[in-house]
Order: sequence, then structure tokens, then C-alpha cells
Amino acid sequence: MLVKRCAQCAADFSCQANRPCWCTSLPILDDRFSKKSCWLCLECLKSCTLEQISQAVAKFEAGETDNPAAPYLGQTQTQSLIEGIDYTIEGGVALVFTAWYHLKRGECCGSGCRHCPYDHSNVPT
Repeated sequence: MLVKRCAQCAADFSCQANRPCWCTSLPILDDRFSKKSCWLCLECLKSCTLEQISQAVAKFEAGETDNPAAPYLGQTQTQSLIEGIDYTIEGGVALVFTAWYHLKRGECCGSGCRHCPYDHSNVPT
């Protein structure tokens, strides 16, 4: 196991080179964050990923880009969900899906979800 220093916060973190690592579970929206080399700790990488997702969702909702989650379509099963990225827990019990999760679904489910990026297109009127 290799110990590295985060380029953003200077914290030391462990890198499991050539083996599956926590960083491989996060979506990549920016080539700088490819899996070629770990250079950010988990907290900083997750923070950067959340910022990238927020910007990508905003562009999608404004009609400026295609679905940024297209490479991840269908990855909505429980074992691939990441707290804070795909969902949040409210009040200690309520699971609330994020716009990113809904983008990975590929279309509006028609349930009137709070963070639907598809403008609730399949919700009955």
C-alpha cells in the first residue's frame, strides 16, 4: 500500500495501486480525475466529484448538454449507490435520490421525485 499526500488538503491517504480502490467507485466527469493516478484523498475527490455533478446537472437541465450520466445508465441498483452522490438520508430514515441518480435511470419515472432532472415529464397531470 502506497501512502500519498492529497494535492488539495495535504492530508496523507493510502493508495492501493493496481487493486480496486475507493476512488474507482466514484463517477468520472473530468479527464483530470481518471483512474491513472490517485492525487486526492477520498473527501477531496468526493467534493470535486459533487461539484462536477452539480455543474453537469445544471447544464443538462438548461438544455445545454446531453445526459452527463450516459456512461452510467442502468447503474441504479443498491450495490452501486454512493451516499451523497446518488442519494441522501433525511431525518435519519428518508432515502432521497439525487438528480444524478435520476440521470442514471435515463428517464423520468413518473413518481414526482423532488430532484427529477427530466422536468417531471412522465408525471400524470
